[in-house]
Amino acid sequence: MANEPSSVVVVGASLGGLRTASTLRRLGFEGDLTLVGDEPHLPYDRPPLSKEVLTGAKQAEDVYFHSSEFFEESGIQLCLGSRAVQLDTDVKKITLETGDELSYDTAVIATGARPRTLPGVVDLPGVHLMRTLDDATDICNSFDSAY
Repeated sequence: MANEPSSVVVVGASLGGLRTASTLRRLGFEGDLTLVGDEPHLPYDRPPLSKEVLTGAKQAEDVYFHSSEFFEESGIQLCLGSRAVQLDTDVKKITLETGDELSYDTAVIATGARPRTLPGVVDLPGVHLMRTLDDATDICNSFDSAY
């Protein structure tokens, strides 16, 4: 590829970010490739959280799209458990919540959407927000402790 970047940072480790990173590799991108996610988990499939993880039909690790070996073999560096908090396009750096900085030639922002909440409702007893793997685990644990 002409003028191919030597480093790409993809912010967002859900399906969109994962597909971006894996497609870059499949299309022959050979530079440094980093996938950043604010959750500590490998990228995972969200629909089974409410359909199978909550019922106990699947465990948390069963919803991962790929194992850690996939990322190692694909040369995709994972930067999980720290949110990207700043993008400086002048110097081409992304700053993480930890203070670490990632340099890039090309940045992809694939952060998805956040759920809408009703004011005051999420704080009520027995009301749970479910968006993440940790949310599903917390809900399961709340039922286990209630019965």
